[in-house]
Amino acid sequence: MINGSTKLVRGLMLAIALAALAAPARAQTLLAKPYVQPAPAAPAPGDAKLIAWVTDQTPGEFAVEYEWPGQVARAAPVRRVAIDLPEYRPEPKKAVAPAAADTKGDDDDDHEPAPPPTVTPAQHYFKYTAALDGLPPDAAVTYRVRLAGAPLMATIPFHALLGNHDVDTSLNVFPDALGIYYFFHAPVNGPGPGKWNTPTGRDKAQAAAFRAAAGDSYPALAFHSFDNGPAHFLVLDNSGYVKLDAPEILRWIEADLTASQTRWKFVCLHAPAFHSSPAHYSEQKTRLLVPLLEKLGVDVVFAGHVHNYQRSHPLRFEPAPRKPGEKLVSGKFTLDTTFDGKANTRPNGIVHIVSGGGGGTLYRDPTGDKAAKFMTEKYGPANWVPYTAVHVADRHSFVACDLSPDRLVLRAIDADGKVIDNIVITK
Repeated sequence: MINGSTKLVRGLMLAIALAALAAPARAQTLLAKPYVQPAPAAPAPGDAKLIAWVTDQTPGEFAVEYEWPGQVARAAPVRRVAIDLPEYRPEPKKAVAPAAADTKGDDDDDHEPAPPPTVTPAQHYFKYTAALDGLPPDAAVTYRVRLAGAPLMATIPFHALLGNHDVDTSLNVFPDALGIYYFFHAPVNGPGPGKWNTPTGRDKAQAAAFRAAAGDSYPALAFHSFDNGPAHFLVLDNSGYVKLDAPEILRWIEADLTASQTRWKFVCLHAPAFHSSPAHYSEQKTRLLVPLLEKLGVDVVFAGHVHNYQRSHPLRFEPAPRKPGEKLVSGKFTLDTTFDGKANTRPNGIVHIVSGGGGGTLYRDPTGDKAAKFMTEKYGPANWVPYTAVHVADRHSFVACDLSPDRLVLRAIDADGKVIDNIVITK
């Protein structure tokens, strides 16, 4: 999920009533209540979902039935996978304080100080999934679970995407690393296996056990796409190990977005291409994709990573040639400063959203003239221009979007329920 929990609400929604029945032979401990996930594949024009839940490894049996108005109840086959994680015994390390996210420079590592080494005992789980096939197109799932479902994820499918804290680690160091792949699912329609996949370490037996437990989620979570109502969503992994301008990735992105016939196109990734925070600012390789995304009609790019809220002016970007090994991506910016999302609701360029204030420690950046002075002096007009229209760094927030075929209403809402940004984009 984008850090900050960006949520799209479709214009066309259909309620599905579900019932999950549990009949374990012996009492099991329910560790993760039932939650809705996208299915690996959904035959057009219908829809499909997965119901997932996690227990300890006490043997038991579950039955799942689902139905909706006008249909007879259907039984969903239940699949069980064992997740066995060995004990973790770390080497003692000296605690290192994190760099401050201020105007002194970049902070490309927002990890907390290292805690005292502790032993994590071996972990053993059963993860269950039940495939709900044959649903009506664009089905929004509302369901009843006799095992009380997870409060929000019981009714809203969560599409997870990879972030640095999910994959910037190794199974060789942490046996329970890469946990996102165990518990989240995605459509299997990405570029497939390749050098862009999350590294699984040098231990072949350990990597094989991980792949067996993760199933189709590895590597599908990293790169995939799906349609939801009038929108197409493209999910990208822009972690450090991914070369985003690899020919295979570029061909897949172009083929995917070209094939989409939806009116809206959104890209979701973790590290933003454009923002005005000193923290993580030098992580700019995603800028190399922007001309392709512009050409293919992308409307909004949603990102997280930077722990606050930012919205750009609609912008176009033409990267300049780079020297080998150069990290920054400079170029020519064209800003649409006439768009305000109120009187003018038709942007000329892509709007870039940073929704990173969902709960982590905030990056209390300088804003306004102070930020402009610092960023201009440090990076120059070829790398930074005043493209940030709204920058709220003093409060936690999330983004909610209401979408119809002709209209997108985007709101940023703080922890007290106050709207801190509100725009409309129309087709």
